[in-house]
Amino acid sequence: MPQISRRQILKILSGLVLLANPLFAEAANPITPTLKCTRAGQTIIWRNRKYTCVKSGKKLVWDKGIAVAKPKASPIQATKSPVATNSPHPAYTPTPEEFEVAKSINVKFNQPITVINPSLNFPSRSYILVRRDSGIIAFNNRCTHEGAEVEISAGKLICFRHLSYFDPVSGSPTSGPALKNLAQLPVIERDGAVFVVDAP
Repeated sequence: MPQISRRQILKILSGLVLLANPLFAEAANPITPTLKCTRAGQTIIWRNRKYTCVKSGKKLVWDKGIAVAKPKASPIQATKSPVATNSPHPAYTPTPEEFEVAKSINVKFNQPITVINPSLNFPSRSYILVRRDSGIIAFNNRCTHEGAEVEISAGKLICFRHLSYFDPVSGSPTSGPALKNLAQLPVIERDGAVFVVDAP
């Protein structure tokens, strides 16, 4: 019977480790995002890694990516009537990035509240949530006139910099210099928590 060398034994063992652990297999054969890279400098978060679009010769390709930390999951709380609400703005393309921003119990009917995106790996951003008959609506709280913060005052949405007022149901401007609606974001309500879907 022929003898097996130490090198052959190591090859066999490393192959078994790769088969047994998909994380090692992925490291050996990295998978790049399925989304097409369209411009240099473009970034995307995919499978808990941040990828940047770079030039490789005449082609645009994703780099190897860097690991990003997942937002910590909050304990699940049961509610009497969980509502699943998806209300994407027509011009918005949802991504897999969901951020828990509030507990369902804290978003009352017809009472807008301001919440903050809690992710440390995400640009600082706030949203306005309000519950309606159709479910929870989320708006980016930046004024469409000059980007100042929109605040809640007596149930109304107001940018105090130039006194632009917005409708708390549709996000449309009702008076002042702002001409565009507040950006509306997709919302998911499940297991007693409210998630906003947003992109970096």
